[in-house]
Amino acid sequence: MNIHKSFWLSLLIFLIVVSVGSGCGKKEEEKLPVPGAHKRVARKVELAKPVTSATRKKSVYVYDMFRSRDPFQPYISARRVKLNTGPIVHPLQKYDLSSLSLKGIVWGISSPTALIETPDGKGYSVRVGTPIGKNGGKVWKILPDKVIILEKYVDYKGEIKTRKVYLKLPEKEEGVTP
Repeated sequence: MNIHKSFWLSLLIFLIVVSVGSGCGKKEEEKLPVPGAHKRVARKVELAKPVTSATRKKSVYVYDMFRSRDPFQPYISARRVKLNTGPIVHPLQKYDLSSLSLKGIVWGISSPTALIETPDGKGYSVRVGTPIGKNGGKVWKILPDKVIILEKYVDYKGEIKTRKVYLKLPEKEEGVTP
């Protein structure tokens, strides 16, 4: 057992001598300074100066209510804003699109027609291009099972965007005969 201890002890001493000896060699030649290095050091010293009341610049913030967004409005919200749509030409422009329902579609003719019902039970026929909804929507397409309406809205950034709103025919109920 003494042989093992002496082996490990001599190995440890050898490693210490090698590591100390490698650091005591010749120093490498010093490199020439990089042009502009003294300027970088000077900048670092300037940044390290303590900030006092004499060196601190006073900043004044003024809230401009015409150029800034309203801080009390939610940041992420797609607001429906009544856009400048002009005078009401069609009675369906008085209603929100969510309150209207599609009751029927006349398909297979040169100009398809859809029947839209208002919340008070009145029915109106619409074709492609008919104005509909409070936000300046227009009937874009009439398909065999739905009507697609393009409606403008203002997003949270204040930009005017266009979205598609679908009015679908109600599903047929099985077992019910007219």
